[in-house]
Amino acid sequence: MSPKSTSVEARKNHTKKNKPHKHHQGKGATSGNNTHNSHLPGPAPAPPHPQQSTIFPVLSFGAKGDGVSDDSKALVAAWEAACRVKGATVEIPSGFKFLIQPITLDGSGCMPDLVFQIDGTLLAPS
Repeated sequence: MSPKSTSVEARKNHTKKNKPHKHHQGKGATSGNNTHNSHLPGPAPAPPHPQQSTIFPVLSFGAKGDGVSDDSKALVAAWEAACRVKGATVEIPSGFKFLIQPITLDGSGCMPDLVFQIDGTLLAPS
Protein backbone atom coordinates (compact mmCIF):
# COMPACT_ATOMS: atom_id res chain seq x y z
CA MET A 1 0.00 0.00 0.00
CA SER A 2 1.42 3.41 -0.85
CA PRO A 3 1.87 6.01 1.94
CA LYS A 4 -0.62 8.34 0.22
CA SER A 5 -3.46 5.85 0.56
CA THR A 6 -2.65 4.70 4.10
CA SER A 7 -5.00 6.18 6.63
CA VAL A 8 -4.03 7.30 10.12
CA GLU A 9 -6.16 4.45 11.48
CA ALA A 10 -4.20 1.92 9.42
CA ARG A 11 -0.82 3.25 10.57
CA LYS A 12 -1.87 3.13 14.20
CA ASN A 13 -3.04 -0.48 13.86
CA HIS A 14 0.08 -1.41 11.90
CA THR A 15 2.36 -0.46 14.80
CA LYS A 16 0.27 -2.53 17.21
CA LYS A 17 -0.31 -5.58 15.02
CA ASN A 18 1.11 -7.96 17.63
CA LYS A 19 -1.66 -7.07 20.09
CA PRO A 20 -5.06 -8.59 19.23
CA HIS A 21 -8.06 -6.29 19.43
CA LYS A 22 -10.95 -7.04 21.76
CA HIS A 23 -13.21 -8.04 18.87
CA HIS A 24 -10.79 -10.78 17.64
CA GLN A 25 -11.46 -14.25 18.98
CA GLY A 26 -7.86 -15.39 18.61
CA LYS A 27 -5.09 -15.83 16.10
CA GLY A 28 -7.05 -18.35 14.05
CA ALA A 29 -10.18 -16.18 13.78
CA THR A 30 -9.19 -14.62 10.47
CA SER A 31 -7.31 -16.02 7.50
CA GLY A 32 -3.62 -15.09 7.08
CA ASN A 33 -3.55 -12.18 4.60
CA ASN A 34 -6.78 -10.51 5.67
CA THR A 35 -5.82 -9.93 9.34
CA HIS A 36 -4.17 -6.54 8.72
CA ASN A 37 -6.58 -5.41 6.00
CA SER A 38 -9.59 -5.99 8.25
CA HIS A 39 -8.54 -2.90 10.23
CA LEU A 40 -8.55 -0.54 7.26
CA PRO A 41 -11.57 1.72 6.97
CA GLY A 42 -13.68 0.85 3.96
CA PRO A 43 -15.19 3.28 1.50
CA ALA A 44 -18.01 5.43 2.78
CA PRO A 45 -21.35 3.67 2.34
CA ALA A 46 -23.64 5.02 -0.33
CA PRO A 47 -26.72 6.82 0.98
CA PRO A 48 -29.80 4.58 0.92
CA HIS A 49 -31.62 6.93 -1.45
CA PRO A 50 -30.33 9.63 -3.78
CA GLN A 51 -30.23 12.97 -2.05
CA GLN A 52 -33.54 14.65 -2.73
CA SER A 53 -34.00 18.38 -2.80
CA THR A 54 -36.61 19.98 -0.60
CA ILE A 55 -36.91 23.10 -2.79
CA PHE A 56 -39.38 22.89 -5.69
CA PRO A 57 -39.15 26.04 -7.85
CA VAL A 58 -42.07 26.36 -10.28
CA LEU A 59 -39.57 27.34 -12.99
CA SER A 60 -38.16 23.80 -12.78
CA PHE A 61 -41.61 22.44 -13.61
CA GLY A 62 -42.03 24.42 -16.83
CA ALA A 63 -43.36 27.76 -15.60
CA LYS A 64 -42.34 30.74 -17.76
CA GLY A 65 -42.99 33.56 -15.30
CA ASP A 66 -43.54 36.02 -18.16
CA GLY A 67 -47.02 37.15 -17.02
CA VAL A 68 -48.53 35.94 -20.32
CA SER A 69 -48.08 32.16 -20.42
CA ASP A 70 -50.36 30.01 -18.27
CA ASP A 71 -48.19 28.68 -15.44
CA SER A 72 -51.00 26.83 -13.66
CA LYS A 73 -49.89 23.31 -14.67
CA ALA A 74 -46.31 24.00 -13.57
CA LEU A 75 -47.50 25.24 -10.18
CA VAL A 76 -49.72 22.18 -9.66
CA ALA A 77 -46.86 19.85 -10.71
CA ALA A 78 -44.43 21.54 -8.29
CA TRP A 79 -47.04 21.33 -5.52
CA GLU A 80 -47.70 17.63 -6.13
CA ALA A 81 -43.97 16.80 -6.17
CA ALA A 82 -43.28 18.82 -3.01
CA CYS A 83 -46.27 17.25 -1.31
CA ARG A 84 -44.41 13.91 -1.23
CA VAL A 85 -41.37 15.30 0.63
CA LYS A 86 -41.29 16.19 4.33
CA GLY A 87 -40.32 19.84 4.90
CA ALA A 88 -40.51 20.74 1.20
CA THR A 89 -40.88 24.27 -0.15
CA VAL A 90 -42.75 25.23 -3.32
CA GLU A 91 -40.92 28.33 -4.49
CA ILE A 92 -42.43 31.19 -6.51
CA PRO A 93 -39.18 33.10 -7.21
CA SER A 94 -38.90 36.88 -7.20
CA GLY A 95 -38.51 38.82 -10.43
CA PHE A 96 -41.19 36.83 -12.27
CA LYS A 97 -44.93 37.17 -12.91
CA PHE A 98 -46.82 33.88 -12.98
CA LEU A 99 -50.25 33.76 -14.64
CA ILE A 100 -52.31 31.24 -12.67
CA GLN A 101 -55.81 30.08 -13.56
CA PRO A 102 -58.17 29.16 -10.70
CA ILE A 103 -56.66 26.04 -9.12
CA THR A 104 -56.90 24.20 -5.81
CA LEU A 105 -53.73 23.20 -3.96
CA ASP A 106 -54.88 20.48 -1.58
CA GLY A 107 -52.47 19.79 1.25
CA SER A 108 -54.53 17.19 3.09
CA GLY A 109 -52.43 14.27 1.82
CA CYS A 110 -49.08 16.04 1.96
CA MET A 111 -46.09 15.28 4.13
CA PRO A 112 -45.67 17.57 7.17
CA ASP A 113 -44.14 21.05 7.08
CA LEU A 114 -44.90 21.93 3.45
CA VAL A 115 -44.12 25.60 2.72
CA PHE A 116 -45.58 27.69 -0.12
CA GLN A 117 -43.07 30.53 -0.53
CA ILE A 118 -44.27 33.41 -2.74
CA ASP A 119 -41.51 35.88 -3.55
CA GLY A 120 -42.65 36.62 -7.10
CA THR A 121 -46.04 37.81 -8.41
CA LEU A 122 -49.08 35.61 -8.95
CA LEU A 123 -51.45 37.02 -11.55
CA ALA A 124 -55.10 36.11 -11.99
CA PRO A 125 -56.46 35.94 -15.53
CA SER A 126 -58.26 39.11 -16.66
